[in-house]
Amino acid sequence: MTAGLDYARGDVVVVMDCDLQDPPELLEKMLEKLHAGFDVVSCQRATRAGETFFKKTTATAFYQLMRRAIDKRIPPEVGDFRMYSRSAVQAIRSFREQHRFMRGLVAWLGLKEALIPFDRPPRVAGETKYPVSKLIRLAWTAISSSSAIPLKLCSYTGIGMLMLGVVISTLAAFASLSLIPFASSGLFWAGLQLSLSGINLCAVGLLGDYVGRIYEESKQRPLYIVGETQNIPVTQHRDRAVWLQQRLLGPTEQILGDTSPSTIPFPVSPRQPSADPAAVAPSSERVSVRRAA
Repeated sequence: MTAGLDYARGDVVVVMDCDLQDPPELLEKMLEKLHAGFDVVSCQRATRAGETFFKKTTATAFYQLMRRAIDKRIPPEVGDFRMYSRSAVQAIRSFREQHRFMRGLVAWLGLKEALIPFDRPPRVAGETKYPVSKLIRLAWTAISSSSAIPLKLCSYTGIGMLMLGVVISTLAAFASLSLIPFASSGLFWAGLQLSLSGINLCAVGLLGDYVGRIYEESKQRPLYIVGETQNIPVTQHRDRAVWLQQRLLGPTEQILGDTSPSTIPFPVSPRQPSADPAAVAPSSERVSVRRAA
């Protein structure tokens, strides 16, 4: 999918499965949404025909986990059946990390996204490529590549154990005052063990927090996304910033030969692969290319 988006040259790019469970008939409706001003048009499954109750339940649990652990903006029941504008493709190209979860990247970008519900038809032939084992691996890859929550779990667990140790130690103190030495001794050692284990886990969690920050920095994600500007020259560019390419002219504007500043593309991030000539050429050249097309 990444390779396809890197080398796609069209103004509109569609990612879809080839087993016809992503109906091609929806492309026209998706294109209408894209022309309405959206950068991403996603198809949301309203029903899953031909799938078992277990498959539907695990899929629902997967999306709920993704929304809680990664980004609440990830829409449920939305796979990779999406239509992207040229601006969205240029923005996604700036992400060059090895382990990626595309649905999380789209949500992280915060682009204008439209949802089109549809009834997913049953599989015509073959078997799913995502059994439970692979779905679990996908969930772990998505969480570990998009969130530092696994590292923070050590801190949360350590704090809980430390608080429990303090409570048990307090009970041991009351037991000793009540002249129950056996109970107070057992509670004291249990509280001490929990407290020391909690301190160790808190230390590991603190180290994990720094490791998580290093991990996030190593991915070199953009610091911000610029959709459009006012009173700022488009030639200005800052490192680790993505400037979305402005939309192409409509058919009427192409006939009139409009060459207003809105047709000038934003600078392309130096980290992303070379785009097609029509996407990075000066405005006058881009207009001529569009007319030829």
